[in-house]
Amino acid sequence: MIIILKNRRHLAFIFTFLMIFNILSTTYVNAEEDTQENSKINIVQLQLNTIEELEHHYHNGYRIMAVYIEPTIDGDIILSNSTTLEDLVHWLEKHPDVEVVLRTKEPDQDTLIQAHRKYPLLIKQGIAEIQDPDHYMKVTFSGFRKIILNTKSNSHTNDQIKANIYNYPYFGILLDKDNLSPDMLESIRAGRTLAFVEESNLGNFSKYVLDKMADGFIINPSTEALHTVAPNIENPYIIAHAGGQLGGHTYTNAIEAMENSYKNGVRLMEMDFDWGTDGEMVGMHSWDGFVTKFFNVPSREYSSFEYENFQMINGWHHSTLQSLYTWFKEHPDAYLITDIKGNNIEGLKMIQERYPELAAQTIPQIYQLSEYQAVRELGYDKIILTLYIVRSTDDEIVEFARDNQLFAVTMPIFKAQTDLPQRLGQLGVYTYSHTINSLNQAEELERLGISGFYSDLPWNDKFIPSF
Repeated sequence: MIIILKNRRHLAFIFTFLMIFNILSTTYVNAEEDTQENSKINIVQLQLNTIEELEHHYHNGYRIMAVYIEPTIDGDIILSNSTTLEDLVHWLEKHPDVEVVLRTKEPDQDTLIQAHRKYPLLIKQGIAEIQDPDHYMKVTFSGFRKIILNTKSNSHTNDQIKANIYNYPYFGILLDKDNLSPDMLESIRAGRTLAFVEESNLGNFSKYVLDKMADGFIINPSTEALHTVAPNIENPYIIAHAGGQLGGHTYTNAIEAMENSYKNGVRLMEMDFDWGTDGEMVGMHSWDGFVTKFFNVPSREYSSFEYENFQMINGWHHSTLQSLYTWFKEHPDAYLITDIKGNNIEGLKMIQERYPELAAQTIPQIYQLSEYQAVRELGYDKIILTLYIVRSTDDEIVEFARDNQLFAVTMPIFKAQTDLPQRLGQLGVYTYSHTINSLNQAEELERLGISGFYSDLPWNDKFIPSF
């Protein structure tokens, strides 16, 4: 009888060991697969904690969302408003491709364990966040297969973090930006774990630098629009104004200006268009002065044929629809942002009909709210509303941005110094200001809520403030 009891104990021990091994190995493999298949794994932090907010982020392409949960007096679990965990689970059942990071401000993690026991679906679609490494085994035993260690809310030395990575196969480590060093990243990736940074205390420029290092971000609403409208753009913070500065000159709209901006990391190229006397578009800001400055011919309007046969100063090449089509075809990760002087809809229609491949890389600017629907019907799905000649009030602009899908809203400096950027930011709308060539001014406008800038400068790493 004693021998049988020992065997049963051995059997129980083996069963427990295999269960833990299966959970840990699944976590390890999942983290490895996520690292290989995703260049960036972004988690969006819910603020309103409503089903409508979940749907909004889902529509914008997010598949991992973070929520804070807390217990009620009667033993239920709710998100930080009246939405219940049951409501969340029902929504997850309808969206099996979504995972949710469960966060709690409680030190003992008991709410996480209770949540899992009550809703087994969270085994598959739940990711537990813990603050204390000592809770790893307890949370793992409860059934969670993916765990994130939040090192921000506790005093963790770098050596302690590395030791935990070595001992446990975390899905991810949430680091303070000060801990995100090459040495730390080497330890994290040796453990095939993901390095996350929370964006709540980052400006856009700091985020751009950290983006080169982190595997993903926990995104807050003020920065959510950036990843919604420009998920595949390397540096969406800067738009090269008229292609960017070239040889000390601005407003060249030259092919070489775009090439110079591109080499410095810029991927959004704003180019000017005016109309020739034959009704064709040409790559000029305007005929007044610029045609003399860059082509050494008298200032007046010319036909597109005459324009195309002008010789540009310094051997540069002026932009035409054909030359832009060729350049953007060779740079498939870049986007053309149009600034068409008059007859905007006709110009965009011309691009779409003659160069549909270029149109696919084009982000039109519209100058009045009434242009939006016509531009959408032409097939453009990324649209910038620019405000320098708009005839709408701030309230009308905010309402329009709430009801329509915009790539961004662009505004002159005097508008950027009002509360409009913050109002748009609360809706998750990305905002630009123009034309910004001063680091101090850029930082000031960023504090006011502006997300990015039109600039003549490339704003490569030497222009980015340290953090």
